[in-house]
Amino acid sequence: MGRFVVICLSVLSLILSAGWIQDTYGIFFHLEPGQKQYFVEHLAKHTVFLGNYTTLVYNDMTQTYVSDPSINLQITVEGGREVLMNQIASPAGRFFFTSAESQEHLITIGTLQDSWYGKKVKMNLEVFIGDPGETNITPPVKAHLQGMARTVSQLNSMIADIRHNQYQHRQRQSEFREKSESVNSRVIWWMLLQLFVLAATCLWQLKHLEKFFRAKKLV
Repeated sequence: MGRFVVICLSVLSLILSAGWIQDTYGIFFHLEPGQKQYFVEHLAKHTVFLGNYTTLVYNDMTQTYVSDPSINLQITVEGGREVLMNQIASPAGRFFFTSAESQEHLITIGTLQDSWYGKKVKMNLEVFIGDPGETNITPPVKAHLQGMARTVSQLNSMIADIRHNQYQHRQRQSEFREKSESVNSRVIWWMLLQLFVLAATCLWQLKHLEKFFRAKKLV
């Protein structure tokens, strides 16, 4: 997995499966031993972010995921250069924080396991944005879809600029090709004119020499 796994990747699959955006949005992901998962969430000022989560550990013997109370999580939230939260969490529970400024927040979730002897963990996470006591909670799906729309708009602008540059480049290439063809055409006509003059000069010299030899009675 890449360093930044944005929630909107899971948003698309849930939208397709559920067919509708709900107030409570759940995702799940896997954590390898020593691995961390990163999320970037843009929050407005004084916005509450609430996450409810549960974890399951992969059992090699049964080849299934089971609960394990010995697993501890480390959850860190950074807003700009400020660390808003850094806590050791239990295998199941909730965490929340309030954004101080309108900006992007980096949420890091990892397990406190040894990278050599640890176990694979599956985490289920439900995210609320807004006031958890209200019913009109803004789901992160909507926020990320808006972010995706902005990204698509930026990409469209970039594509338009690229197409404009390509059009100008084709125009310059067309003008250069026309000038090259014009110059080549003139060069060819000039060479043909030189050959014609040279041939005419040779014929004139031959006629002149023939008359000279006849006058001298050499022929």
